[in-house]
Amino acid sequence: TVEIDPNMRVYYADAVESNGVSVAVRINGANGGRFCWVQDFAGFFSSTNLIYPDGGTNTLNVAMVTSPDHDRDSDTTENRNDPTPLLRPQDIAVKVEPETGPSGPRVRISWRTTVNAANHVYYRDSLSGPWLPLTNFISSGLMPQPGGVRVSITEPVRTTGARYYRVRVDAP
Repeated sequence: TVEIDPNMRVYYADAVESNGVSVAVRINGANGGRFCWVQDFAGFFSSTNLIYPDGGTNTLNVAMVTSPDHDRDSDTTENRNDPTPLLRPQDIAVKVEPETGPSGPRVRISWRTTVNAANHVYYRDSLSGPWLPLTNFISSGLMPQPGGVRVSITEPVRTTGARYYRVRVDAP
């Protein structure tokens, strides 16, 4: 047992028993919630390199990648058996396409996400302007699919100037 002062928390990226087995997932929230697993941190002693099918090498948190209890990209394959356990920025594949509708010309912004992820769309009207929120939502009620689920939003086309978009997906 470990006693932790009630005013303190212990943050960790991985925790390993003496036999080499990770217990990071199991002890998360233990000791009255004072053990806090930082599952996205991939540091010197808590990371592994995983080569994705596209040949990209990704440094990821070893406890998350080898977890039998997590399906981080919501494709119905637990991380330890998934060759692509995490949705990477290049996997989001943002598309911005014009379309015509009854209310006039619109632009459709679409991207890949995972089930129950927080999705944020930002815009700006110049390359040097600040990013402003356009919308955000949780992608709930979707069926898991390999490679993620494509979602989209639309907005009216601007009649003057350019508009730039940025999408952020925060996995559950």
